[in-house]
Amino acid sequence: MIKSKRIISLLFACVAYIFMSCSTQEKKTQKDPLPNILFIFADDLGYGDLGVYNPDSKVPTPNLDQLAAEGIRFTDAYCPVSVCSPTRYALMTGEYPWRSWKKTGVMTNYEPLAVDQDFRGKTKAGLYGDYVHELDYFVGKLLGELDLLGLKDNTLVIFASDNGSQFIATSPEDDAKKPTNSPSDVKMEVNPDAHQPNAPFRGTKWTAYEGGSGRL
Repeated sequence: MIKSKRIISLLFACVAYIFMSCSTQEKKTQKDPLPNILFIFADDLGYGDLGVYNPDSKVPTPNLDQLAAEGIRFTDAYCPVSVCSPTRYALMTGEYPWRSWKKTGVMTNYEPLAVDQDFRGKTKAGLYGDYVHELDYFVGKLLGELDLLGLKDNTLVIFASDNGSQFIATSPEDDAKKPTNSPSDVKMEVNPDAHQPNAPFRGTKWTAYEGGSGRL
């Protein structure tokens, strides 16, 4: 009988310890707020646009380079499709676009190279390079705002591109009025001195090559 009482007392002590441990863990969890998530999804940005991936890039991207240097680079992560809308659809719905029953209504509006006047002519990569430079500038503004608000240490910043660039090469000599969102308009000639958005990979947006499927 005495032995049974000791066993019962020991069981009660174990149960009490478990409850106390769970309560302590719950309080600890409540003190640690969930992180904020900032997802930046660029449009038609090439692997070779950023200096961190391409030392020969003719586009200054100091903010994105710093973000990559201080974070984790998923260089073997690919977009599901090498065009904009299906990739964005996959991100928003969590399913592969080719498995969707919704075959229409997921297209996004596209305005080629809408660059603010303050950024035009700022790079040696033509209007496209100016667009990438402007993107980098505003990413820097966002990161700076997180710091000012005291949110930097509790925010996960994820940066990605929906697919590769549509351009094989760009330079200030390119006609900025002609870029369209059509594979038939891709300029196939490559000036070795021009900026190559998808370098060192082959292909562009619309293709299954690594230059099109993205590795940012």
